[in-house]
Amino acid sequence: MKKIFAMTLLAALPLAAMAQYEEGSENGVVSLVGLKDFIKDLGIIETDVSLLHQYKADYEENGTAYYWGTWSKTEELKHPLNTIVADLIDHGSMTIDLNDDGQERKVTGLGKNDASALLSANGKNRKAYVYNGVLKRLEQLAVDESYRLNGRGECTIRVSFLATITVNGKAYTKASGASDFALNYSRSTEGKELVPLDQVAEDT
Repeated sequence: MKKIFAMTLLAALPLAAMAQYEEGSENGVVSLVGLKDFIKDLGIIETDVSLLHQYKADYEENGTAYYWGTWSKTEELKHPLNTIVADLIDHGSMTIDLNDDGQERKVTGLGKNDASALLSANGKNRKAYVYNGVLKRLEQLAVDESYRLNGRGECTIRVSFLATITVNGKAYTKASGASDFALNYSRSTEGKELVPLDQVAEDT
C-alpha cells in the first residue's frame, strides 16, 4: 500500500533564545535547561529551509523532480523531503482522530483495516496531532497557548489502496500548559536569578 503524506503546517513561532524551567533548582536560582536543544533546533530549521530553497531553484531552473525519499525515481537523496518533514513534525509519531470520537490512530499505521473509518472521513476535517519534532518543541518552549496551532494549521493525509482517500487534518501539537519560557519568567519575577544549567552544576 502506497501512502503519501502531504503536510503543510503554518504557525508563527517567535525565534528567541529561551529555555525550560527545571523544578527543584538549587542555590535559589532557576536553572535554564534545554537551551542547547533549542539552538540545535534552530540549526536544523536553517539547514532544512536552505535545502528547500535549493530544491525549489533546481526544479524551476532544470525541471528536476524531487520525490518523498529521492531526487529521482531511482537515486537516493542525502537529505530527502521526508527527512525535512520529519525534522519539523516527526510524521512517524503523528496521530489522527479518524472517527472524530477522541480516539487517536497513528497516521503511519493507517491501512485496509481502517477502510470503513477512512471512507467515512474522506474529504472531511479531522484533528491531527504532532507529538514530536521542532514544531512541537518550540511550541512547548516558547509559544503562548493562545498562539499555538490549535487547529489553525492544516495537513492533508492521503491513503491509497485501490482508491485514494483524502482526509483534511486540523493540526495541533501536544504542547500543553504554559510555555516553559512563561514559567521561567514567572520564577524570575519571584526574585530568583536565571542562570544556565551548567553554572548551577558547577556551583553545586
